[in-house]
Amino acid sequence: MASMPRDLGYEQLGARWEAVRDQVRSILDGAAPEAVLRALREAVSSLGRWGRCETWRATGDGSSLSGRVVAGGEPSRPETRPESAWARANRRPVVREAPSGGFEILAPIASGPDLLGWVVVGAPGSIEDVPPALLSDLQFLTDQAAFALTNRRLVEELDARRRGVEEARHFLSNILEGMAHGVMTVSPDGRVTQVNRNMLLMFEVERGLEPGRRLEEILPPAAAGPIRELLEEVLQTGFGMDRLLEHTLSGGTRVDYGVSGSLVRGASGMATGAVLQCRDMTATRELERLRRLDQMKSEFVNNVSHELRTPLTSIKAYTDALLGMVEDETQVKFLRVVEEESDRLLELIENLLNVSRIESGKLHLVLAAVDPSELVRSIEKVSRVQSERHTLILEVAQGMPQVNLDADKMKEVLLNLVSNAVKYSPAGGRVWLRAFPREGNLWFEVADEGLGISEENQKNLFEKFFRVDSEATRNIRGTGLGLAITRSIVQAHGGTLHVASTLGKGSTFTVVLPVHGAQGRQEVDLGTVEQSPFA
Repeated sequence: MASMPRDLGYEQLGARWEAVRDQVRSILDGAAPEAVLRALREAVSSLGRWGRCETWRATGDGSSLSGRVVAGGEPSRPETRPESAWARANRRPVVREAPSGGFEILAPIASGPDLLGWVVVGAPGSIEDVPPALLSDLQFLTDQAAFALTNRRLVEELDARRRGVEEARHFLSNILEGMAHGVMTVSPDGRVTQVNRNMLLMFEVERGLEPGRRLEEILPPAAAGPIRELLEEVLQTGFGMDRLLEHTLSGGTRVDYGVSGSLVRGASGMATGAVLQCRDMTATRELERLRRLDQMKSEFVNNVSHELRTPLTSIKAYTDALLGMVEDETQVKFLRVVEEESDRLLELIENLLNVSRIESGKLHLVLAAVDPSELVRSIEKVSRVQSERHTLILEVAQGMPQVNLDADKMKEVLLNLVSNAVKYSPAGGRVWLRAFPREGNLWFEVADEGLGISEENQKNLFEKFFRVDSEATRNIRGTGLGLAITRSIVQAHGGTLHVASTLGKGSTFTVVLPVHGAQGRQEVDLGTVEQSPFA
């Protein structure tokens, strides 16, 4: 499957973008949303041999299917995939196993907080074989489509509000002044027609601007030359790829600006100039550096965890074998300690691997119709939730409908919550596990009579590696990863996880999952989280 390089540094853009210039120009030149999406589908299709390629456009009443390139079964709305919530929140493509086999990628088309549409592609193979650069390619193309769709929407809004040339110019000026980046519009012969204050401040232009002045009269010579070259590229190709512009301020500080441009067309479709955008890349480059460090950390944790799991599995196997061979009580006692500590390390490694999968966007669900009653009853047989000092009480509403869930991962959620309830009730007591439908959703509750959690600690309870630090909990073992993983699994199902707790009186964790199908997910009244049909 062909793909572009993953890291698109400004210093290396020239050669890398030649192969996709025509495709990007087609996307940006689309006169209507349908044309933009058609060009986007053609560009995405060139990345690989897809079994299915769909584009969706958000409308006032939801999402309407805009078209497909290759037939591959009946399309379904992207919002029905549980992973779409993660992709939309992070504005990044996500890979999942397709129900019919192979994998599919959900790529949101988003501009700021606005979701403009989706690209959904599918192909045979394993998600582990999907190169990271392919996701970067998809994100780049969807970003271009989002920019084009946003431009079309702005043009439509301008046309709707235009009541004369002066009113339209005033409206455009307000938009330009409200932008965080430096923006100017330039005529084909290089005369500035509009410029916002941020552009003047970035290049320390102190005097006002009279319309019609040339670029060279406004900007410093070191900046005017590269920007003039960018303008020529925009006029020839329809857009100008991002390039790095180094500028030294009057105080001697060196800053890096990212400059890009696109063509401005009039009502007749003829080019009337270009809009040039200048962004301060200092903070962006630092964020990119931190992002790469975070990625390296995740890859390191993932690799080390895989390497540790193999010898630990052997240690546990040999320990089990020795336990069946020795009879001396002291030796058995020592081997039991080795076995318990091996189990703890294996659990920690599995948690680290789960966190790595979540952070890389490769947490995938295998959905199937599940009876919530059977899921709840299966928890009772697991050894780690069994305790002589605790009583596990199962309460399941009658007539529970089957729900599409990943049974193994949802069982892991319930086991984590129940085992936490047991661990944080060191004096013993009752632990309730409840399941019931409410407001078009499926609810699971896990309640205990244990130590409880302060309001201050509840704010950070679901963060990675966070543990309540108190005298009462100091001797309770844990990694601080269980609740973070639990929340991620619930969110991947499109659900929410809440906690209600009082110090010294116990805690109640509530999982609310949407029931896809008849009613869909309904809004949850947080004021009712502590209530259930069994309370």
